[in-house]
Amino acid sequence: MSTDAKPKFIIVDGHSLLYRAFFGMPYLSTKDGQPTNAVLGFAQMLVRLLTEEKPAGMLVAFDTPSPTFRHEAYEEYKAHRPVMPDDLQSQTPLARELVKVLGLASVEVPGFEADDCVGTAALRAERAGYEVLIVTGDSDALQLVRPGVNVLITRRGVTDTALYDPDAVEARYGLRPDQMVDYKALKGDSSDNVPGVKGIGEKTATRLIQQFGTLEELYRRIDEVPSARERQLLEAGTEMAHLSKELVTIHTEVTCEVDPDDCGVDRADLSEVREFLTRLEFRALLSRLEPLISNKGDAPAEPSRPEHALQVTRVSDALPREILTALDAGRPLCLALDLDGANGLTARLRGLAVSVDPAHAFYLPAESAALKELGPWLEREDLPKHGHDLKTQREALQRLGITLGAGALDTMVAAYVLRPEHSSPSLASLCSEYLDRELSTAKHGAQLMLDVGDEGADRVGAEAACVVELAPLLAERLREGDLWAVYEQMERPLIPILADMETRGVRLDIGVLESLSLELNEGIRALEQEIYALAGTEFNIGSPKQLQVILFEQMGLPRGRKTKTGYSTGVEVLEELAGEFEVVSKILNWRELSKLKSTYTDALIRLVSPRTGRVHTSLNQTVAATGRISSSEPNLQNIPIRTEVGRRIRRAFVVEEGCRIVSADYSQIELRVLAHMTGDPELTRAFAADEDIHRAAAVRIFEVPPEEVTPEMRRRAKTVNFAVLYGMGDFTLARELGIPVASAKEYIQNYFDGFPSVRAFQEDTLRSAREKGYVCTLLGRRRYFSDINAANRQMRSYAERAAINSPIQGSAADIIKLAMVYLDARLKQEGLKGHMVLQVHDELVLEAPEEEALPLAEVVREEMERAYALHVPLKVDVKTGINWGELEPVG
Repeated sequence: MSTDAKPKFIIVDGHSLLYRAFFGMPYLSTKDGQPTNAVLGFAQMLVRLLTEEKPAGMLVAFDTPSPTFRHEAYEEYKAHRPVMPDDLQSQTPLARELVKVLGLASVEVPGFEADDCVGTAALRAERAGYEVLIVTGDSDALQLVRPGVNVLITRRGVTDTALYDPDAVEARYGLRPDQMVDYKALKGDSSDNVPGVKGIGEKTATRLIQQFGTLEELYRRIDEVPSARERQLLEAGTEMAHLSKELVTIHTEVTCEVDPDDCGVDRADLSEVREFLTRLEFRALLSRLEPLISNKGDAPAEPSRPEHALQVTRVSDALPREILTALDAGRPLCLALDLDGANGLTARLRGLAVSVDPAHAFYLPAESAALKELGPWLEREDLPKHGHDLKTQREALQRLGITLGAGALDTMVAAYVLRPEHSSPSLASLCSEYLDRELSTAKHGAQLMLDVGDEGADRVGAEAACVVELAPLLAERLREGDLWAVYEQMERPLIPILADMETRGVRLDIGVLESLSLELNEGIRALEQEIYALAGTEFNIGSPKQLQVILFEQMGLPRGRKTKTGYSTGVEVLEELAGEFEVVSKILNWRELSKLKSTYTDALIRLVSPRTGRVHTSLNQTVAATGRISSSEPNLQNIPIRTEVGRRIRRAFVVEEGCRIVSADYSQIELRVLAHMTGDPELTRAFAADEDIHRAAAVRIFEVPPEEVTPEMRRRAKTVNFAVLYGMGDFTLARELGIPVASAKEYIQNYFDGFPSVRAFQEDTLRSAREKGYVCTLLGRRRYFSDINAANRQMRSYAERAAINSPIQGSAADIIKLAMVYLDARLKQEGLKGHMVLQVHDELVLEAPEEEALPLAEVVREEMERAYALHVPLKVDVKTGINWGELEPVG
């Protein structure tokens, strides 16, 4: 940095960051019930700014509860915004108190918004010779960007940010920062209920401001606007355009007592900071802040946790005394593996790092006597083991003959339970988020003590040491968020079950797949010739660009949605054309056969392990936000069961000679969960009476007696059942059923009239989601929705649909996970040889000796049906057979 660099001054939009933190952080509270997630996220951002930016001064601006001049100018300004959730309202005084105890300056002015205070402070700081950084979640602040004034926008939560200087604004919007007010004056701002000019959207507003420079110049030269329609819209919206500009313009000359030179960052009193953070139970944050603050209070300073250099020691001959002492005391071992790949079943294990102290880790090479000595300890069920992705660790150690005993805390799984929208979080990301540092030995000032060079030793040593600190912190967060039971009773015991299922794999009959692949290839080639004949030319059917030219330019078919690269050839567009145009129908068939061949018949053959002769899918515990287990490499959950080809692919999944497959599938579990959660009397009665639930829905939708329900009525009612379950609107339902939107709307209305508690449940769920930012399953799993109150209608609508469905789908996922845990224990208790090999949505697939198949089928049915007590009976359909595609019902 040059010696003439300007000192940095940071201005924080307090309320904006609080909102972002509230909807972006998992719910937390103190032991006495005070919510703290928003103020924690806010505090983490302030600490990050202080430590990373090292400002000379900092100011936090807050809104006041009183109306502003904008409300007086336009009564509808922000009128549609939801009331601040109670859990957030209770945290705003804490945020103000935090700023005070940190010794930071703050400002709020009645009649003005925090934005105006930010703009005023930015101008004063710039004039005083500072380099200014504005931190906010509101894009309105981009109008303040100029040389010497940058804006850091927090997008989701408080860690996902984007930095804007003048070039970045122009690159993102195609406009200069000073033109952003003119742009918003035209397009409006739905988040603040700024009207703009009706009919003028983002693209048109950008083009007009690019052409005319300002709103005023545009109206002075309105006759030069080439589009007659746009001129009419502009003329009709003249008043609203100028009003909107007034509303979105940030004032920079607000009367307030802000002197940048009086906003230093070294005025905190450690005793006050310690008292405040201890009261809110922010122990990890306190440990990071203590080294930054000089104690100025009268209270005696408590000793701060010293910063340890990380020492990694390579051990070959015998376990060191430090580890043996920890083992004898039953202390948790924190593990990290040095693998030459990501897959625990195939990657070579080079070594293992073990730690019980964040300052010291030991690296045990795979072939070492030390690891052999540690092996029996690792197998003990009563010795707690912490690690990141214990499933992979169990699989890799198994290949050395070590069966890893029950883990205590898996940091990846625990973090997923806390934040399910963050799939398979890395240890590095967790270190950054929860410990506020990078997972790097260089950052720790590592002193590596290695007998010989080893590139992996320092890395996995740092990982094991990180887990020492991270595991108890995540356990504490789980308990604070009422999520410990979800982790401890469901997710933790599932880890070894999934690892063993992946290790066993499932046998494939390669001959069946090879034969089917040849048939599919012949079908694909035949379809290609038919498509070429109908199109009148040969082309690459798999190329969207060439398909656009053939269908929409040469053949003149009706065009659908336009994209950046032309008219869409997506499946939704083609399905609308398929009934009328034979060539489109054949193209869709070609796509389906090609996908089945490439994704399944050919890929499965390649994925058969030469070592085991079986395919080993990855059963992912930390991917789906709903809590479902997913499958990958290969994905065995998407094989189409309703098509003949899909059923033939399933026939390739076979068992060893003398064995049978046992398949157990929950019947309509999501609708049964819906009946339980809504308490709807008609749904409950229908399930209790074991009625056909789709026929029961048809009776209410079509208002006919049960005996008059036709197969087509039942088919449509089934679609409506799931449309309601997934929050589908009338437009989507109409497209799904190929009926007018008015009819779809009537179907949905009749459904809600017939099952009134369902609508009430959905409304209550949305109301709660908007207030809390999350929804819960029956077992307490949470899913967060940062966009549930978003101004963008599309983002908000998606979040609303997901919020409606997540308690249902998530509860169904939880129930089958519980069933797997209970079933695994029962199989071991009774000494049965059958074992689980696959989990596919609501279905469990087991492999068992032939003589054990029928008794096992009943055990599976019992455990699945009593996994969780609903107000309606859980029903399980059990089948057996010699392959997955040809199964016979049991009982």
